[in-house]
Amino acid sequence: MSQTRIVEGRVLCLFAFDVASAIELASIPSDLRPERARIAPRRPAPEYVGYANPPVEISLGEQMVSVGGRSAAVSVTARLFDFGAVSISWTLPMPDTLGDLPGVAQALAAETELGRLARRLLEGLVERIAPCLERPGLNDLVEDFFVFQIAALDPPWDAETLLRENAPLLAAALTMDAGPLARRQIEELVGEAISYYGSDLVLLDWNAALIFDREWQDTVAVLEELNVRLVELRFLDLRLDRALGKFSVEVYRPPFGSLRAPHRTAIRALSELTVETLRLSEQVQNALKLIPDVYLARVHRRGAARLGLPAWEAMVRAKLEAVRQLITVLSERASVRRAEAMELAIILLIALEIALALFGWMGG
Repeated sequence: MSQTRIVEGRVLCLFAFDVASAIELASIPSDLRPERARIAPRRPAPEYVGYANPPVEISLGEQMVSVGGRSAAVSVTARLFDFGAVSISWTLPMPDTLGDLPGVAQALAAETELGRLARRLLEGLVERIAPCLERPGLNDLVEDFFVFQIAALDPPWDAETLLRENAPLLAAALTMDAGPLARRQIEELVGEAISYYGSDLVLLDWNAALIFDREWQDTVAVLEELNVRLVELRFLDLRLDRALGKFSVEVYRPPFGSLRAPHRTAIRALSELTVETLRLSEQVQNALKLIPDVYLARVHRRGAARLGLPAWEAMVRAKLEAVRQLITVLSERASVRRAEAMELAIILLIALEIALALFGWMGG
């Protein structure tokens, strides 16, 4: 285990929640001291790189927490996104040495109190910003992500030396697993390292990232957005699942269960869900304006792959297509039922006319 001292750094614990269909960021009460978050790329990048609609950042003060037997007062921040998501961020102190990092990571992996405290703080915040929420509804979904940020070491290594001398240790911290990890697993993790200058390094896994960089805020902002995107995709997937389960039975309703407006409720609900899903998907996907050949876009692309976002997006698209197909089937069946009802009505009218004619003839 490396006794290299961590001179400066921090552990960021991010918890993403979905609280509403939208948040009116401009209406956040001023007494909360909201500030617009910004991404200021330090590497060459086009001017438009950054948030499409900058989220609002609110300080939630300090909270006393205990992780791995160590207690400390740590700062907590909430970042609110216009599409209804909130990210609660805890800033914890780093351990004294690199050798202590895997143990801290494993303690965080087993820790549940931070998530409960994050939800409790969020519930209080939601009450204060209730008028700013469109269709509020804090659900049970939460996504956590941990960032180990190192700014300086003693001795002062560059990124290449840090990676070469400590690959197994860094991989153990990144996977948050007691291990020991297989050589190929370690090689896979370090083989996908991202660097721009000789002094920076980013390693990514599905639940954590390690950043070796003095200027780290822009990279963390990208990772936070990915974590928020994941919770929103899970939310959409769950809504589509429930809708398909609820309204698929409409296909098996009796042919003449409702002649006046067959499937009207189901078709309307499914149509509204389709529009809402498309709107939210577009907002989430366009939250950050990046292009393929800039540094932050590389971090975003690699992080998205590690978090499994392409797979979640594919599932949402597939279920959305299933909802569209269900709308089509129900609409066609509704048209057929209306046509059948019209034919039946015409037959009854003809029968009534014949009956009246016969009654009149017999009466004459």
